[in-house]
Amino acid sequence: MIEVDFHKSVVTVLIDMTEFKTNKKFDYVFITSGLVSLFTNEEELKTILTKTHNLLSEDGVFVFAVDTIKSKLEDDIDYKEFVSVKTHEGYKLILKSKNRFDIETSIQYSPSIYKLYDGNRLLQF
Repeated sequence: MIEVDFHKSVVTVLIDMTEFKTNKKFDYVFITSGLVSLFTNEEELKTILTKTHNLLSEDGVFVFAVDTIKSKLEDDIDYKEFVSVKTHEGYKLILKSKNRFDIETSIQYSPSIYKLYDGNRLLQF
């Protein structure tokens, strides 16, 4: 467990929710965007959501997002450039990804690759 105190009233915790135990109650619990959608085992997800709910103070708030089949992306044949940035050294770092939705499991896959260029010369894949 990693715990960092940025302000006296804010504590961030990076944990494995299946193993986390505390008697402390929280006013606000935030799970980053789409993370809940990565759980494919329904019983494990129920356990994690229940444990998180039990961490809340009486007026606590639990915030999370869930991607559904309605937000699925069209399948891509090839990797497409998603974002490109220039590094401090002047190199170009490109993130490419492609999407594939598995109908059988209802899982959206979005593998990504990074490529580092010096001009047109590929430095690292």
